[in-house]
Amino acid sequence: MSDEPFLAAIAAGAVRRLKESTCFDLSILVWSFDILNLSDLLGVILPDAVDHFADELEDGGDVGMFWFDFANVVAVHVPPKRREAFDAKFFRSFLEPVESTLLNLSGTEVPHALALDAWQELLHERQIPYLGPHYTGMVLSQLGVRIV
Repeated sequence: MSDEPFLAAIAAGAVRRLKESTCFDLSILVWSFDILNLSDLLGVILPDAVDHFADELEDGGDVGMFWFDFANVVAVHVPPKRREAFDAKFFRSFLEPVESTLLNLSGTEVPHALALDAWQELLHERQIPYLGPHYTGMVLSQLGVRIV
């Protein structure tokens, strides 16, 4: 017996209840569908979910992990033109602060202790335990780390 009808029903229900969904709800759903390699079902959810994230969902406080989980799936499955509004909000609220704080930490303009405190504070306040595969590579490249 296949789980496909059950998973398709979950996807359809998620689309119907999209406006009720939180960052956590959508990030864990699209992350799990991505891990299960369910590209067809991601195609059902992601278009409206990307708009919901960009237009409605909070980007302040302790939601960083959910945004990074969602953004890593979006970066792989949604064409750049279709995700412009999402990317703008994600970059402004999460990626740019991460990059600038890491640049300070790796540079010499800011005392190391202050840069480290700022990095730890950002991670704690925004709840960013990791950047995910796509954005880890992007940020490390910005820092001059060669990714192969």
